Amino acid sequence: MLVLILKLVVMLFGIGLLEMEVSSVFSVAVFLIAVILTSINQYFNSHRVTILSVGAYFIISCFFPAFCPFLPLLCFDICEVDRRYAVGFIVFPLIVYLDGWALINTIFLAPLLLLVVCMAYMCQQIRSLMEENKRIRDSSTELNLVLKEKNRHLMEKQTYEVHLATLKERNRIAREIHDNVGHMLSRSILQTGALKVTNKDERINNQIGGIEETLSMAMNSIRQSVHDLRDDSVDLREALDSLLMRVDYDIDLDYDVTQEMPGKIKYCFLTVLKEALTNVSKHSDATGIHIAVQEHPAIYQLLIHDNGTREPSRGTDGMGISGMEERVRSLGGHFLAVWENGFRIFISIPKAGGHDE
Repeated sequence: MLVLILKLVVMLFGIGLLEMEVSSVFSVAVFLIAVILTSINQYFNSHRVTILSVGAYFIISCFFPAFCPFLPLLCFDICEVDRRYAVGFIVFPLIVYLDGWALINTIFLAPLLLLVVCMAYMCQQIRSLMEENKRIRDSSTELNLVLKEKNRHLMEKQTYEVHLATLKERNRIAREIHDNVGHMLSRSILQTGALKVTNKDERINNQIGGIEETLSMAMNSIRQSVHDLRDDSVDLREALDSLLMRVDYDIDLDYDVTQEMPGKIKYCFLTVLKEALTNVSKHSDATGIHIAVQEHPAIYQLLIHDNGTREPSRGTDGMGISGMEERVRSLGGHFLAVWENGFRIFISIPKAGGHDE
């Protein structure tokens, strides 16, 4: 926009420098030729097109002085390509038309050409600054996006670490309750049982029986609480990573679980995976295993697929398949084991199955 405004100003100066004795028709023709050539240069923005058009106008000006008033306008175009060409446009009127053209026009034309060179240089500098500003803005935007993504990953990692620390603390509490309170209750139950055997008074035995029953209820309650704490304290992803680190196969793990999985399903998946890895090491020539743990609106799924080329012998149940199937079906799930380009185990368990007692 700035270039167009400056060229319009230069064009107005050129109109003012047109010789008044030249016929109006010729003046209009000169004006239109200059406007057409500068429009072509502006439209194509080509080095070659600009040099050819300006060079042609320069040659015409050598024979027809009436074209000289619009030399600054074409000089602006050539400065956009290379300012070195503009030197000829500044010296040209002083040498050629100093005697043959109106001196007053020559005096106005030379400074105008010099001013045009300065304006073209200023426009180039402004354009360079704008491009640099755009580049910096784009780089800043890109860096902001990268920082936001890194912050998101850091927040996710921090949340996961806090969750993991919470699970470890639950596991520690469960272990402390089991080792300390559980053992003391077990010893108390044994002591009350011994008192019942040694005591002959029936009334006291009835009271001891009540104490023993209360202690047994407390023991069962603690066992249930410890069991629930341990179920919640197991992080399936961490347990899978820990298990897979101990195998020598090329493992491809696809883990897509967002909600907390019930403890029974966690232990089922871990048990099945351990058994499957044992089967691969004993009965397969596989070198890689694909494992997918996925969550769907109503079910959890586990897929284990190795790349073995040796089909297991039929009619044998030494691979623990029946034990896997029994464990899965106890949770209301479906179990499928087939050999298809490697041994494949597919398990789906409804989310409600992990909460059934």
